Amino acid sequence: MTHRFNAFNDSPRGNHWMGATPARSYSAHKSGSIGNLEQRRQPLNNMMDSKRSPELKSNIKKERENIINDTNSSVRNRHNHENCLPLLSTEILNISKQRSLALITFLIIQSYKVYDLILLKSGLNVSGLTLHNSHFNFISKYFIIDSLFFYVLPLFKIPRLIFNKYIIILQIVIMSLITIFLSREQNFFIIVILLSRWWKLYFQKELTVTGSPINRHQRLIDYSSHFKGALTIKILPENTAMLNPLHESYCLPLDSSFTKLLDTEGKGTTVNIPIRINSTEDIKLIELEFRDLYTNEVQLKNLTSKDFQKISNPSLLLSKDKSLYESDIVDSSDDSKQQKRKSTMRYINISLKEIGFYQIRKIIDNKNLNLRIYQSHVIVPHCPTVSMVNSGSSNRCLGDKDEIEMELHGVPPLKLSYSKIIDDKVYSFTDTNLQPEFFKSPLKQSNIFNTKTTFSDSDLDDLTWARNHKITITLNSTTVSDGHYIYKIAKLTDRLGNVMDFTMLSDQLNKEYDLMNEFDVYSQPRASMDESFNSDSPTKRDITITFDRIKNWDKDLPLLAKISYIGSQNNDENNINDVETFDVQLDGLTKSFPAEKPGRYILQSVNSKYCSGIIIGKSTVTVTKPIPPHLDVTSTPIIDQCIGQVGLNFDLTFTGIPPFHYSVKIFKIDGNRRQLFETKRLVSKGSRNHFAYNPSSEGNYEIAFDHISNELYREPILLNPPELYTFKTSMRVKPSASIALRNYKNSLKLCLNHDVKIPIVLGGEPPFTFTYDILEITTNTRKSYTIDNVTTNNYELATPDFNQGGDYIVTLVSVKDVSGCAVSLSEPDIRIEVRGDIPSASFNILSGFESNNEIRTKRNSIVEIPLKLSGEGPFVVKYQHKGFDGRVLGTFENRFETSYKANLKVSKEGLYQLLEIRDSSCRGEIINKEEEFKVTYFTKPTFTIQDKFSKLKKITDSIFINNAVCQNTGETVDLLLTGSPPFTLNYDLVTPNGNVISEKIQVATKYTSLKIPNNESGEYIVTIKSIYDTNYEEQESTSSATINNDPDERIIKQIVNPLPYIEFGEQEKTFRTCSANIDQKSLLDPISIKQFSGKGPFTIVFNVYHESTSRTEELTLENVTPMSFPYQKLYDGLKLGNHIISIVKIIDANGCTNDLRNIQNDQLNIFMRSGVDKFIGDDDNEIDRNHISISITDVPKIHLLDSHVEYCVGDYVTYQLNGMAPFTIQYTFNGKALKSQEHLSQFVRLASEPGLITIDSIEDSTSQCLVNFTKPGMETESKRLSLNVHPIPSVTVSQGHYVIEDIHEGGQAEVLFTFEGTPPFSLTYVRTEDTEPDKNGLMAKRPQVVETHKVTDIFAYQYRVVTSLQGTYEAIEISDAYCFAKNDAFFIN
Repeated sequence: MTHRFNAFNDSPRGNHWMGATPARSYSAHKSGSIGNLEQRRQPLNNMMDSKRSPELKSNIKKERENIINDTNSSVRNRHNHENCLPLLSTEILNISKQRSLALITFLIIQSYKVYDLILLKSGLNVSGLTLHNSHFNFISKYFIIDSLFFYVLPLFKIPRLIFNKYIIILQIVIMSLITIFLSREQNFFIIVILLSRWWKLYFQKELTVTGSPINRHQRLIDYSSHFKGALTIKILPENTAMLNPLHESYCLPLDSSFTKLLDTEGKGTTVNIPIRINSTEDIKLIELEFRDLYTNEVQLKNLTSKDFQKISNPSLLLSKDKSLYESDIVDSSDDSKQQKRKSTMRYINISLKEIGFYQIRKIIDNKNLNLRIYQSHVIVPHCPTVSMVNSGSSNRCLGDKDEIEMELHGVPPLKLSYSKIIDDKVYSFTDTNLQPEFFKSPLKQSNIFNTKTTFSDSDLDDLTWARNHKITITLNSTTVSDGHYIYKIAKLTDRLGNVMDFTMLSDQLNKEYDLMNEFDVYSQPRASMDESFNSDSPTKRDITITFDRIKNWDKDLPLLAKISYIGSQNNDENNINDVETFDVQLDGLTKSFPAEKPGRYILQSVNSKYCSGIIIGKSTVTVTKPIPPHLDVTSTPIIDQCIGQVGLNFDLTFTGIPPFHYSVKIFKIDGNRRQLFETKRLVSKGSRNHFAYNPSSEGNYEIAFDHISNELYREPILLNPPELYTFKTSMRVKPSASIALRNYKNSLKLCLNHDVKIPIVLGGEPPFTFTYDILEITTNTRKSYTIDNVTTNNYELATPDFNQGGDYIVTLVSVKDVSGCAVSLSEPDIRIEVRGDIPSASFNILSGFESNNEIRTKRNSIVEIPLKLSGEGPFVVKYQHKGFDGRVLGTFENRFETSYKANLKVSKEGLYQLLEIRDSSCRGEIINKEEEFKVTYFTKPTFTIQDKFSKLKKITDSIFINNAVCQNTGETVDLLLTGSPPFTLNYDLVTPNGNVISEKIQVATKYTSLKIPNNESGEYIVTIKSIYDTNYEEQESTSSATINNDPDERIIKQIVNPLPYIEFGEQEKTFRTCSANIDQKSLLDPISIKQFSGKGPFTIVFNVYHESTSRTEELTLENVTPMSFPYQKLYDGLKLGNHIISIVKIIDANGCTNDLRNIQNDQLNIFMRSGVDKFIGDDDNEIDRNHISISITDVPKIHLLDSHVEYCVGDYVTYQLNGMAPFTIQYTFNGKALKSQEHLSQFVRLASEPGLITIDSIEDSTSQCLVNFTKPGMETESKRLSLNVHPIPSVTVSQGHYVIEDIHEGGQAEVLFTFEGTPPFSLTYVRTEDTEPDKNGLMAKRPQVVETHKVTDIFAYQYRVVTSLQGTYEAIEISDAYCFAKNDAFFIN
């Protein structure tokens, strides 16, 4: 039983079937794919003949018992079937892909095992349980991995991969043995050898005589293609007829207006049923028996030729008619002769317009002969119909029932396929065995896949079971998810096999004909209630209803909440025990409304447009009546002893919820004029607060507390009555004075003989008079000063000059205004620090200098001029640089943090003079302002090239060229130096390969020589870069210390000619030729030489060693170049055997000699540095490789391995080769010239087609001698090597066609065999007949061989056999004078 989709607790249609237990299945699919999964059972045997009815009845009885037993055990086994499901749902990954995934996992493990095996065999470390034992790690690791794989695999419950524990243990043991076997060294080599032999046997290709490669196991020749045609002789049977030979189902529509939508074949209200006729005569009369399904009345209907139609093209019916033999079918593609033969198999159609039971009683042909009638019945009922009734509401809630009722009409048992779509997910269901209660029918013994086609007489006595019956089913499952539901009927099939497919209809038509029902399912709304602050609400609170966001919530609007209100128990008579209930409608997920009255608000219930909801979270809110804020104010005066009242103190007391915000307005009274002077907005965070008011100017004031508010009452509340919150007073202001110096921290710094201005801020009514003191701290001397008649509130106090250094304090003593009241001051003082000295600067002349004001230095070096500074750092010194002619070259400033080791750092010669100095706070003076300091340079060293008495040639003032020399011949260059010894000379040497080498020499005298290297060939360039002496040392010099005060460098060039070196073009190669080719240059292998160095032409001395005689001799060749090398002279005088020739001495046109016999390791390095490194390797003496070998050998030979054998297509042609492999063979096959190279001693080719093979020439690798068999005089040898490949003989029957010939009893037919090949022929042919069908009506695949005949010595190309026996005649073996062929297709089949 197919497992039910677990999204539902039970079948969507509930318990609606009557009688037998239905088999049903359904599965979930994605959108757009509605599948039908049906319970498949083994079909019952077709009742082809009434004679088998007793046996069939017994089988049907047993089948019924099995079905009843299966029905009773289906419920018990349901849980077991569910446990057998794969662990991974088939919706995620189907069964086949799960098997593939398991196989891929196993292959990955084994691939990783092969990788570790390679590491193990290579001696590398294999990770595992230990650190050093790789062999143990390999075995233990894969024992654990393989065991886990085979142990875990059955847990996934993948079909065909579930094994019992004994099989799992066996699998683990086998894999462990394989792992141990692979890890052993000797077994691994055995596996490698076996794999290589297997690869060579099955995948190595071989060549045919045409030169094309084929696979060794490729089938070269299809022998069955040499056997064409067959003749089948059939003896015509008696004339027969059969109604509905295809056993198809037919029905007539009950409502033609609807069924015409499904009628894709255009049948209308009639059905056409075919009759198969096997007769050569036309049909004259058909007597048809008709039985009414409702009255069981029998009628006989006679149909003449006007009442039925002949089917003109029966090929489609013939291809479907499985009861016919292949020989009964005449293919329209046969030739004209076949078309002329009239087939006896025909089909006619009869049209039926009434429902009922039909069978043929009698058929008469034109000769008034009765045809034999095969028993067959046809029942034509009304087509099955289905519709949905009582579908329920179109809007439902989660947890409601589907309430889908379907009404079916048809011949039971019925099969219904329908789908259930929830949003985009599709669930398909198939219900079978739908039938009324206590329903009896012979059709219950069959199933949908094997409809019963013949019925017994007892079945036909009462045709009630063949009528359409009404069946009502109800789908009453509970909705478990919200969304849009669609129930759609896909297909309805009755037990006779009539199918009504509604999948082609549009949704509009499905709705019109009640084939589809849709409704929406909504989730239950969930809501909670809470409170929030709202200053506009009478209670300062809002009630907020919040719904959870669910799927498609916007379609379920409006939302409704039912709220109960219970009034609070307080002194409000209008609000005692006040209870009421009201509804709140929401157009969204959240809604807030003001709480008009204090009390308890309870959320009783929530509803949506279609569903009732549930309450989650908070559901009760208690709202209290708010208290407005209130303020009490008391005041006390602030009294000054000098001037009286100067302000008011206010004590504030609040009631309500803090914090409190209040505002104070201050009015100034000027006579009758009341003017707003100031407004203050203040905040009190507690219930008590203190507020003091001191006016900045005297007068009459009125202080009024205006408004109050808090967080609940954000709108200001007017304080009433106003007289309780208004206070009047007349106040005076004391005079004041203070120093208004911004950013003042500790003290003011002042230079000597300077004054300072201090800002003063005065308070009160002008004019003012104030007194201040200046106190000198060191001597404690105090001086008082008075300033009169100050008419402004801001005054700038100018102090006297401070002519003496020290610390001073300026203090404000007292102040009085127009009132005449003097007020002593205690404001902060200001401190002034006066410098006691003046900063200065001068040159600090020391005794170590050459003169008092002069110093000498190197070029581009930095010299320090010492300074003497006084004052407080940091210092800034300004100085001037002048030339020796008095011209000003620049003015500069230097900054010194301290006066310690203050130096002016200069790098240019000239005169330096100080201009001014500043320290951290004051400007200073220059001592001896006219004094100057002088700086001069040392002279630089130089050199001169001595070219008068040397081989140098002066090209320009800076370029010299020396004469060319050979390698290992030295040359020098003489130099004259000037300056202060010792000298350091730097120069660059550019080698021939482009490398630049920087060199440096130390010279103690004024004369020196430079040696130019000569160990490499090419041009050497010496560039003298710089010279240094005692004054201009190298480590202190810069790039400006150039030689000779000259920007041009001195360049000396030297050409070194290389030692000549020549190699053989192909070192250590053996040149082979035969003794006959020595005098013919064109037949000799050319020997080339390669020039690596030197100038041609060359004189080369060769050393020739003869292995046969162990004798050595020298050969000298003059005027040799690589392009004109007389290599044939190396072959002169050589006899049979091997000869080793090497180069020992080379002389080039420059006169340079390279004697390789005396070469040393250092000379090898010379060659390497010269770029001649292609002939030098890692060995100690690679120059010994510069030799060749010449081998003089005899000519190669070839002959047929067996010259007396005749070769056919498919045979191997073999020639034996004598000589030194590899051999080059040129041969001709069917006029096409081919060439082959063989590395073995045999030349083997597969004969892929017939033709003549001739050997043209042969050449081996040792002698390079070409034996040409096409030359005059070689005709006999060429004929001896030629062979002819014969074709495979062929035989055809009936001109190669597969002919079916019908004969009557006693007639004869002729079988004609035609041959191709070379006589005489030998033929073997057989006669076969089809076997009788088994009890199930199935034919055997292989015909039975009845006779086998062999005929020999056939010298003609045709052979005839006359026979009167039916069967198929075909040839199976054929041979001619040379070759033999066997029909492989016959023996394989």
